[in-house]
Amino acid sequence: MVKNKKLIIALLAFVLALSVLCGCGYNPKTVVTIEDYEVPAGIYLTTQLAAYNEVANENEADPATLDFLDTEVGGVSARELVNQKTIDLLVESVLVDKEFERLGIEFTEMDEYYVNYYVNQIWNTYAAHFEKNGIGYDSYLDSQRRNYKYSLLVDKLYGEGGEQAFSEEEVRAFYEEHYTKVDYIELPTTDSGGAALSAETLEAVSLVATEMLKDAEASNSLQHAYLNYFGEVNAIMGSDTAVDEAAFQTALHADTVVSDLNQNFYTEFTEMALGLESGKYGVFN
Repeated sequence: MVKNKKLIIALLAFVLALSVLCGCGYNPKTVVTIEDYEVPAGIYLTTQLAAYNEVANENEADPATLDFLDTEVGGVSARELVNQKTIDLLVESVLVDKEFERLGIEFTEMDEYYVNYYVNQIWNTYAAHFEKNGIGYDSYLDSQRRNYKYSLLVDKLYGEGGEQAFSEEEVRAFYEEHYTKVDYIELPTTDSGGAALSAETLEAVSLVATEMLKDAEASNSLQHAYLNYFGEVNAIMGSDTAVDEAAFQTALHADTVVSDLNQNFYTEFTEMALGLESGKYGVFN
């Protein structure tokens, strides 16, 4: 099973020598040396792009815009965070290589085929994006080969019979702590044209949401609350859409996986969902 990357780093007992090369006498294509691995510019840029996306997503910023780089997070500039994350990922890559060799894991022809197939699929679509950022095909291929080796290492260490294999109880506890499934429906906060609702209208919708919550808790049924109260929401919005079981099934987001390890939702929504006991209800504004 795949666990948090940081857990693996904590378990690997290596001390790495990191040196940033800025003097004479070195290969000008080498940006950083970690142990005996001279990181070429292409790999550094590939890793930096991955670091940028990771830091932006962690802070709920849009990675499609560079505005995030001009902000601060906890008093630290986003640029500095991205640069540090780049080094962290490179160090992690070297750790993976060392463990890969120590455990004698084989990188087979089939593994190489999978990596090449995946890279070609991505490259055919996003080549211009990567090249614009100074990343060539070979650099991207090498980075994805390293990512694949990471997954093989995880299976070797934590899979059944591995050195650090987890018990069923540990796996269950991990998922119960970090994952949950929720059913939810959304109430409108914008009009049909996408404009934000007035404060008065939004307040009216919020009051209905409160009543729906009470109904759901009393009936132990989200559908019951929807059928009883969503007509009021439609009336507020000036809509004559039918409120029936078919409409409920359309509006329902069922069995939605929420996790604090993969922020697909607002942090506050995730915290609320993880904090709910099974069969309980809540309202997220």
